[in-house]
Amino acid sequence: TGDHPSSNYINVAASTTSGTLSSGQASVSAPQPISSSLQNRAFGTAGFGAPLPIGAVFTHTFAASAVISPTNVNGCLPWPAGTFTGRAAVIQRGVCTFSAKVYYAQQAGASFVVIYNSAAGGEGILNMAAGDFASQVTISSIFVQRSMGLGMVDWYTANGATSELTVNTIAYQLGSIADRIISFSSRGPGIGNVL
Repeated sequence: TGDHPSSNYINVAASTTSGTLSSGQASVSAPQPISSSLQNRAFGTAGFGAPLPIGAVFTHTFAASAVISPTNVNGCLPWPAGTFTGRAAVIQRGVCTFSAKVYYAQQAGASFVVIYNSAAGGEGILNMAAGDFASQVTISSIFVQRSMGLGMVDWYTANGATSELTVNTIAYQLGSIADRIISFSSRGPGIGNVL
């Protein structure tokens, strides 16, 4: 707030805040307690299947392909009926297309799919392109870093059917520098009714 005793000039001030608005975090959410390394992890989305709801938080119990069938860790072969009924399937990247993995999991009852990066891809995150069976996929899926995927596999090994994933698509600020007064700006009231 500043004094404005004259009609012959104006007061000007400007500030800026840096940072990026982002959306999309995945966390293992049950059972408690949970390692911070499995919390609030970024993910990529899919160019096929149902789009993720925007501005929402939703949960799924999950099961890991590496535990259920080590010979089908990449999820490129059909699963027995009911393998993932009502759960999210956690599947490793590699060998076949992303949409084929999601399709086979969907056919086995999965309500959601998490694909984690291969050893070669490591900690990279990408958006998944459509491929085989893409037009037949009706569920949503995400792509996470390898460390997140392996952490989920370990979590399922230890906790079985109580393992739960929460996906949050509410926007949040990624990085921030506090408000800075821009160089051309007045900095506020000074002594003697001046800026």
